[in-house]
Amino acid sequence: MVKVEVKPNVLQWVIKRMDNFDRLKDQFPNIDKWINQESQPTLKQLEKLAKMTAVPLGYFFLPNPPEEKLSIPHYRTVRDEGAVRPSPNLLETVQTMERRQQWMRDYLIQLGNPPLNYGNYSATS
Repeated sequence: MVKVEVKPNVLQWVIKRMDNFDRLKDQFPNIDKWINQESQPTLKQLEKLAKMTAVPLGYFFLPNPPEEKLSIPHYRTVRDEGAVRPSPNLLETVQTMERRQQWMRDYLIQLGNPPLNYGNYSATS
């Protein structure tokens, strides 16, 4: 069993992203010990934690958690209340849509369509 060192601030960031901390605690009873560096998780436990929290496994090896920002400046919220931190689902949805837009843009240009220039967007940017 190989133990893996994970920085406490990365584990705390993962926990903040998790919607259901009780479920996380049930699955990983030693998570407090990991945060306090009294113990370290195994690679298998990290893989399970990564899958459960939708965090790429490689993020656990970073010295600090990544900064998650939306690439779009504004988005709608319930009752127009400002969002402090975008949810993992929102981040993933926006990133998926941007990849699809980029693919379609590249595909249309490859077919010989001229770039569209309107609004603040350009097919060549």
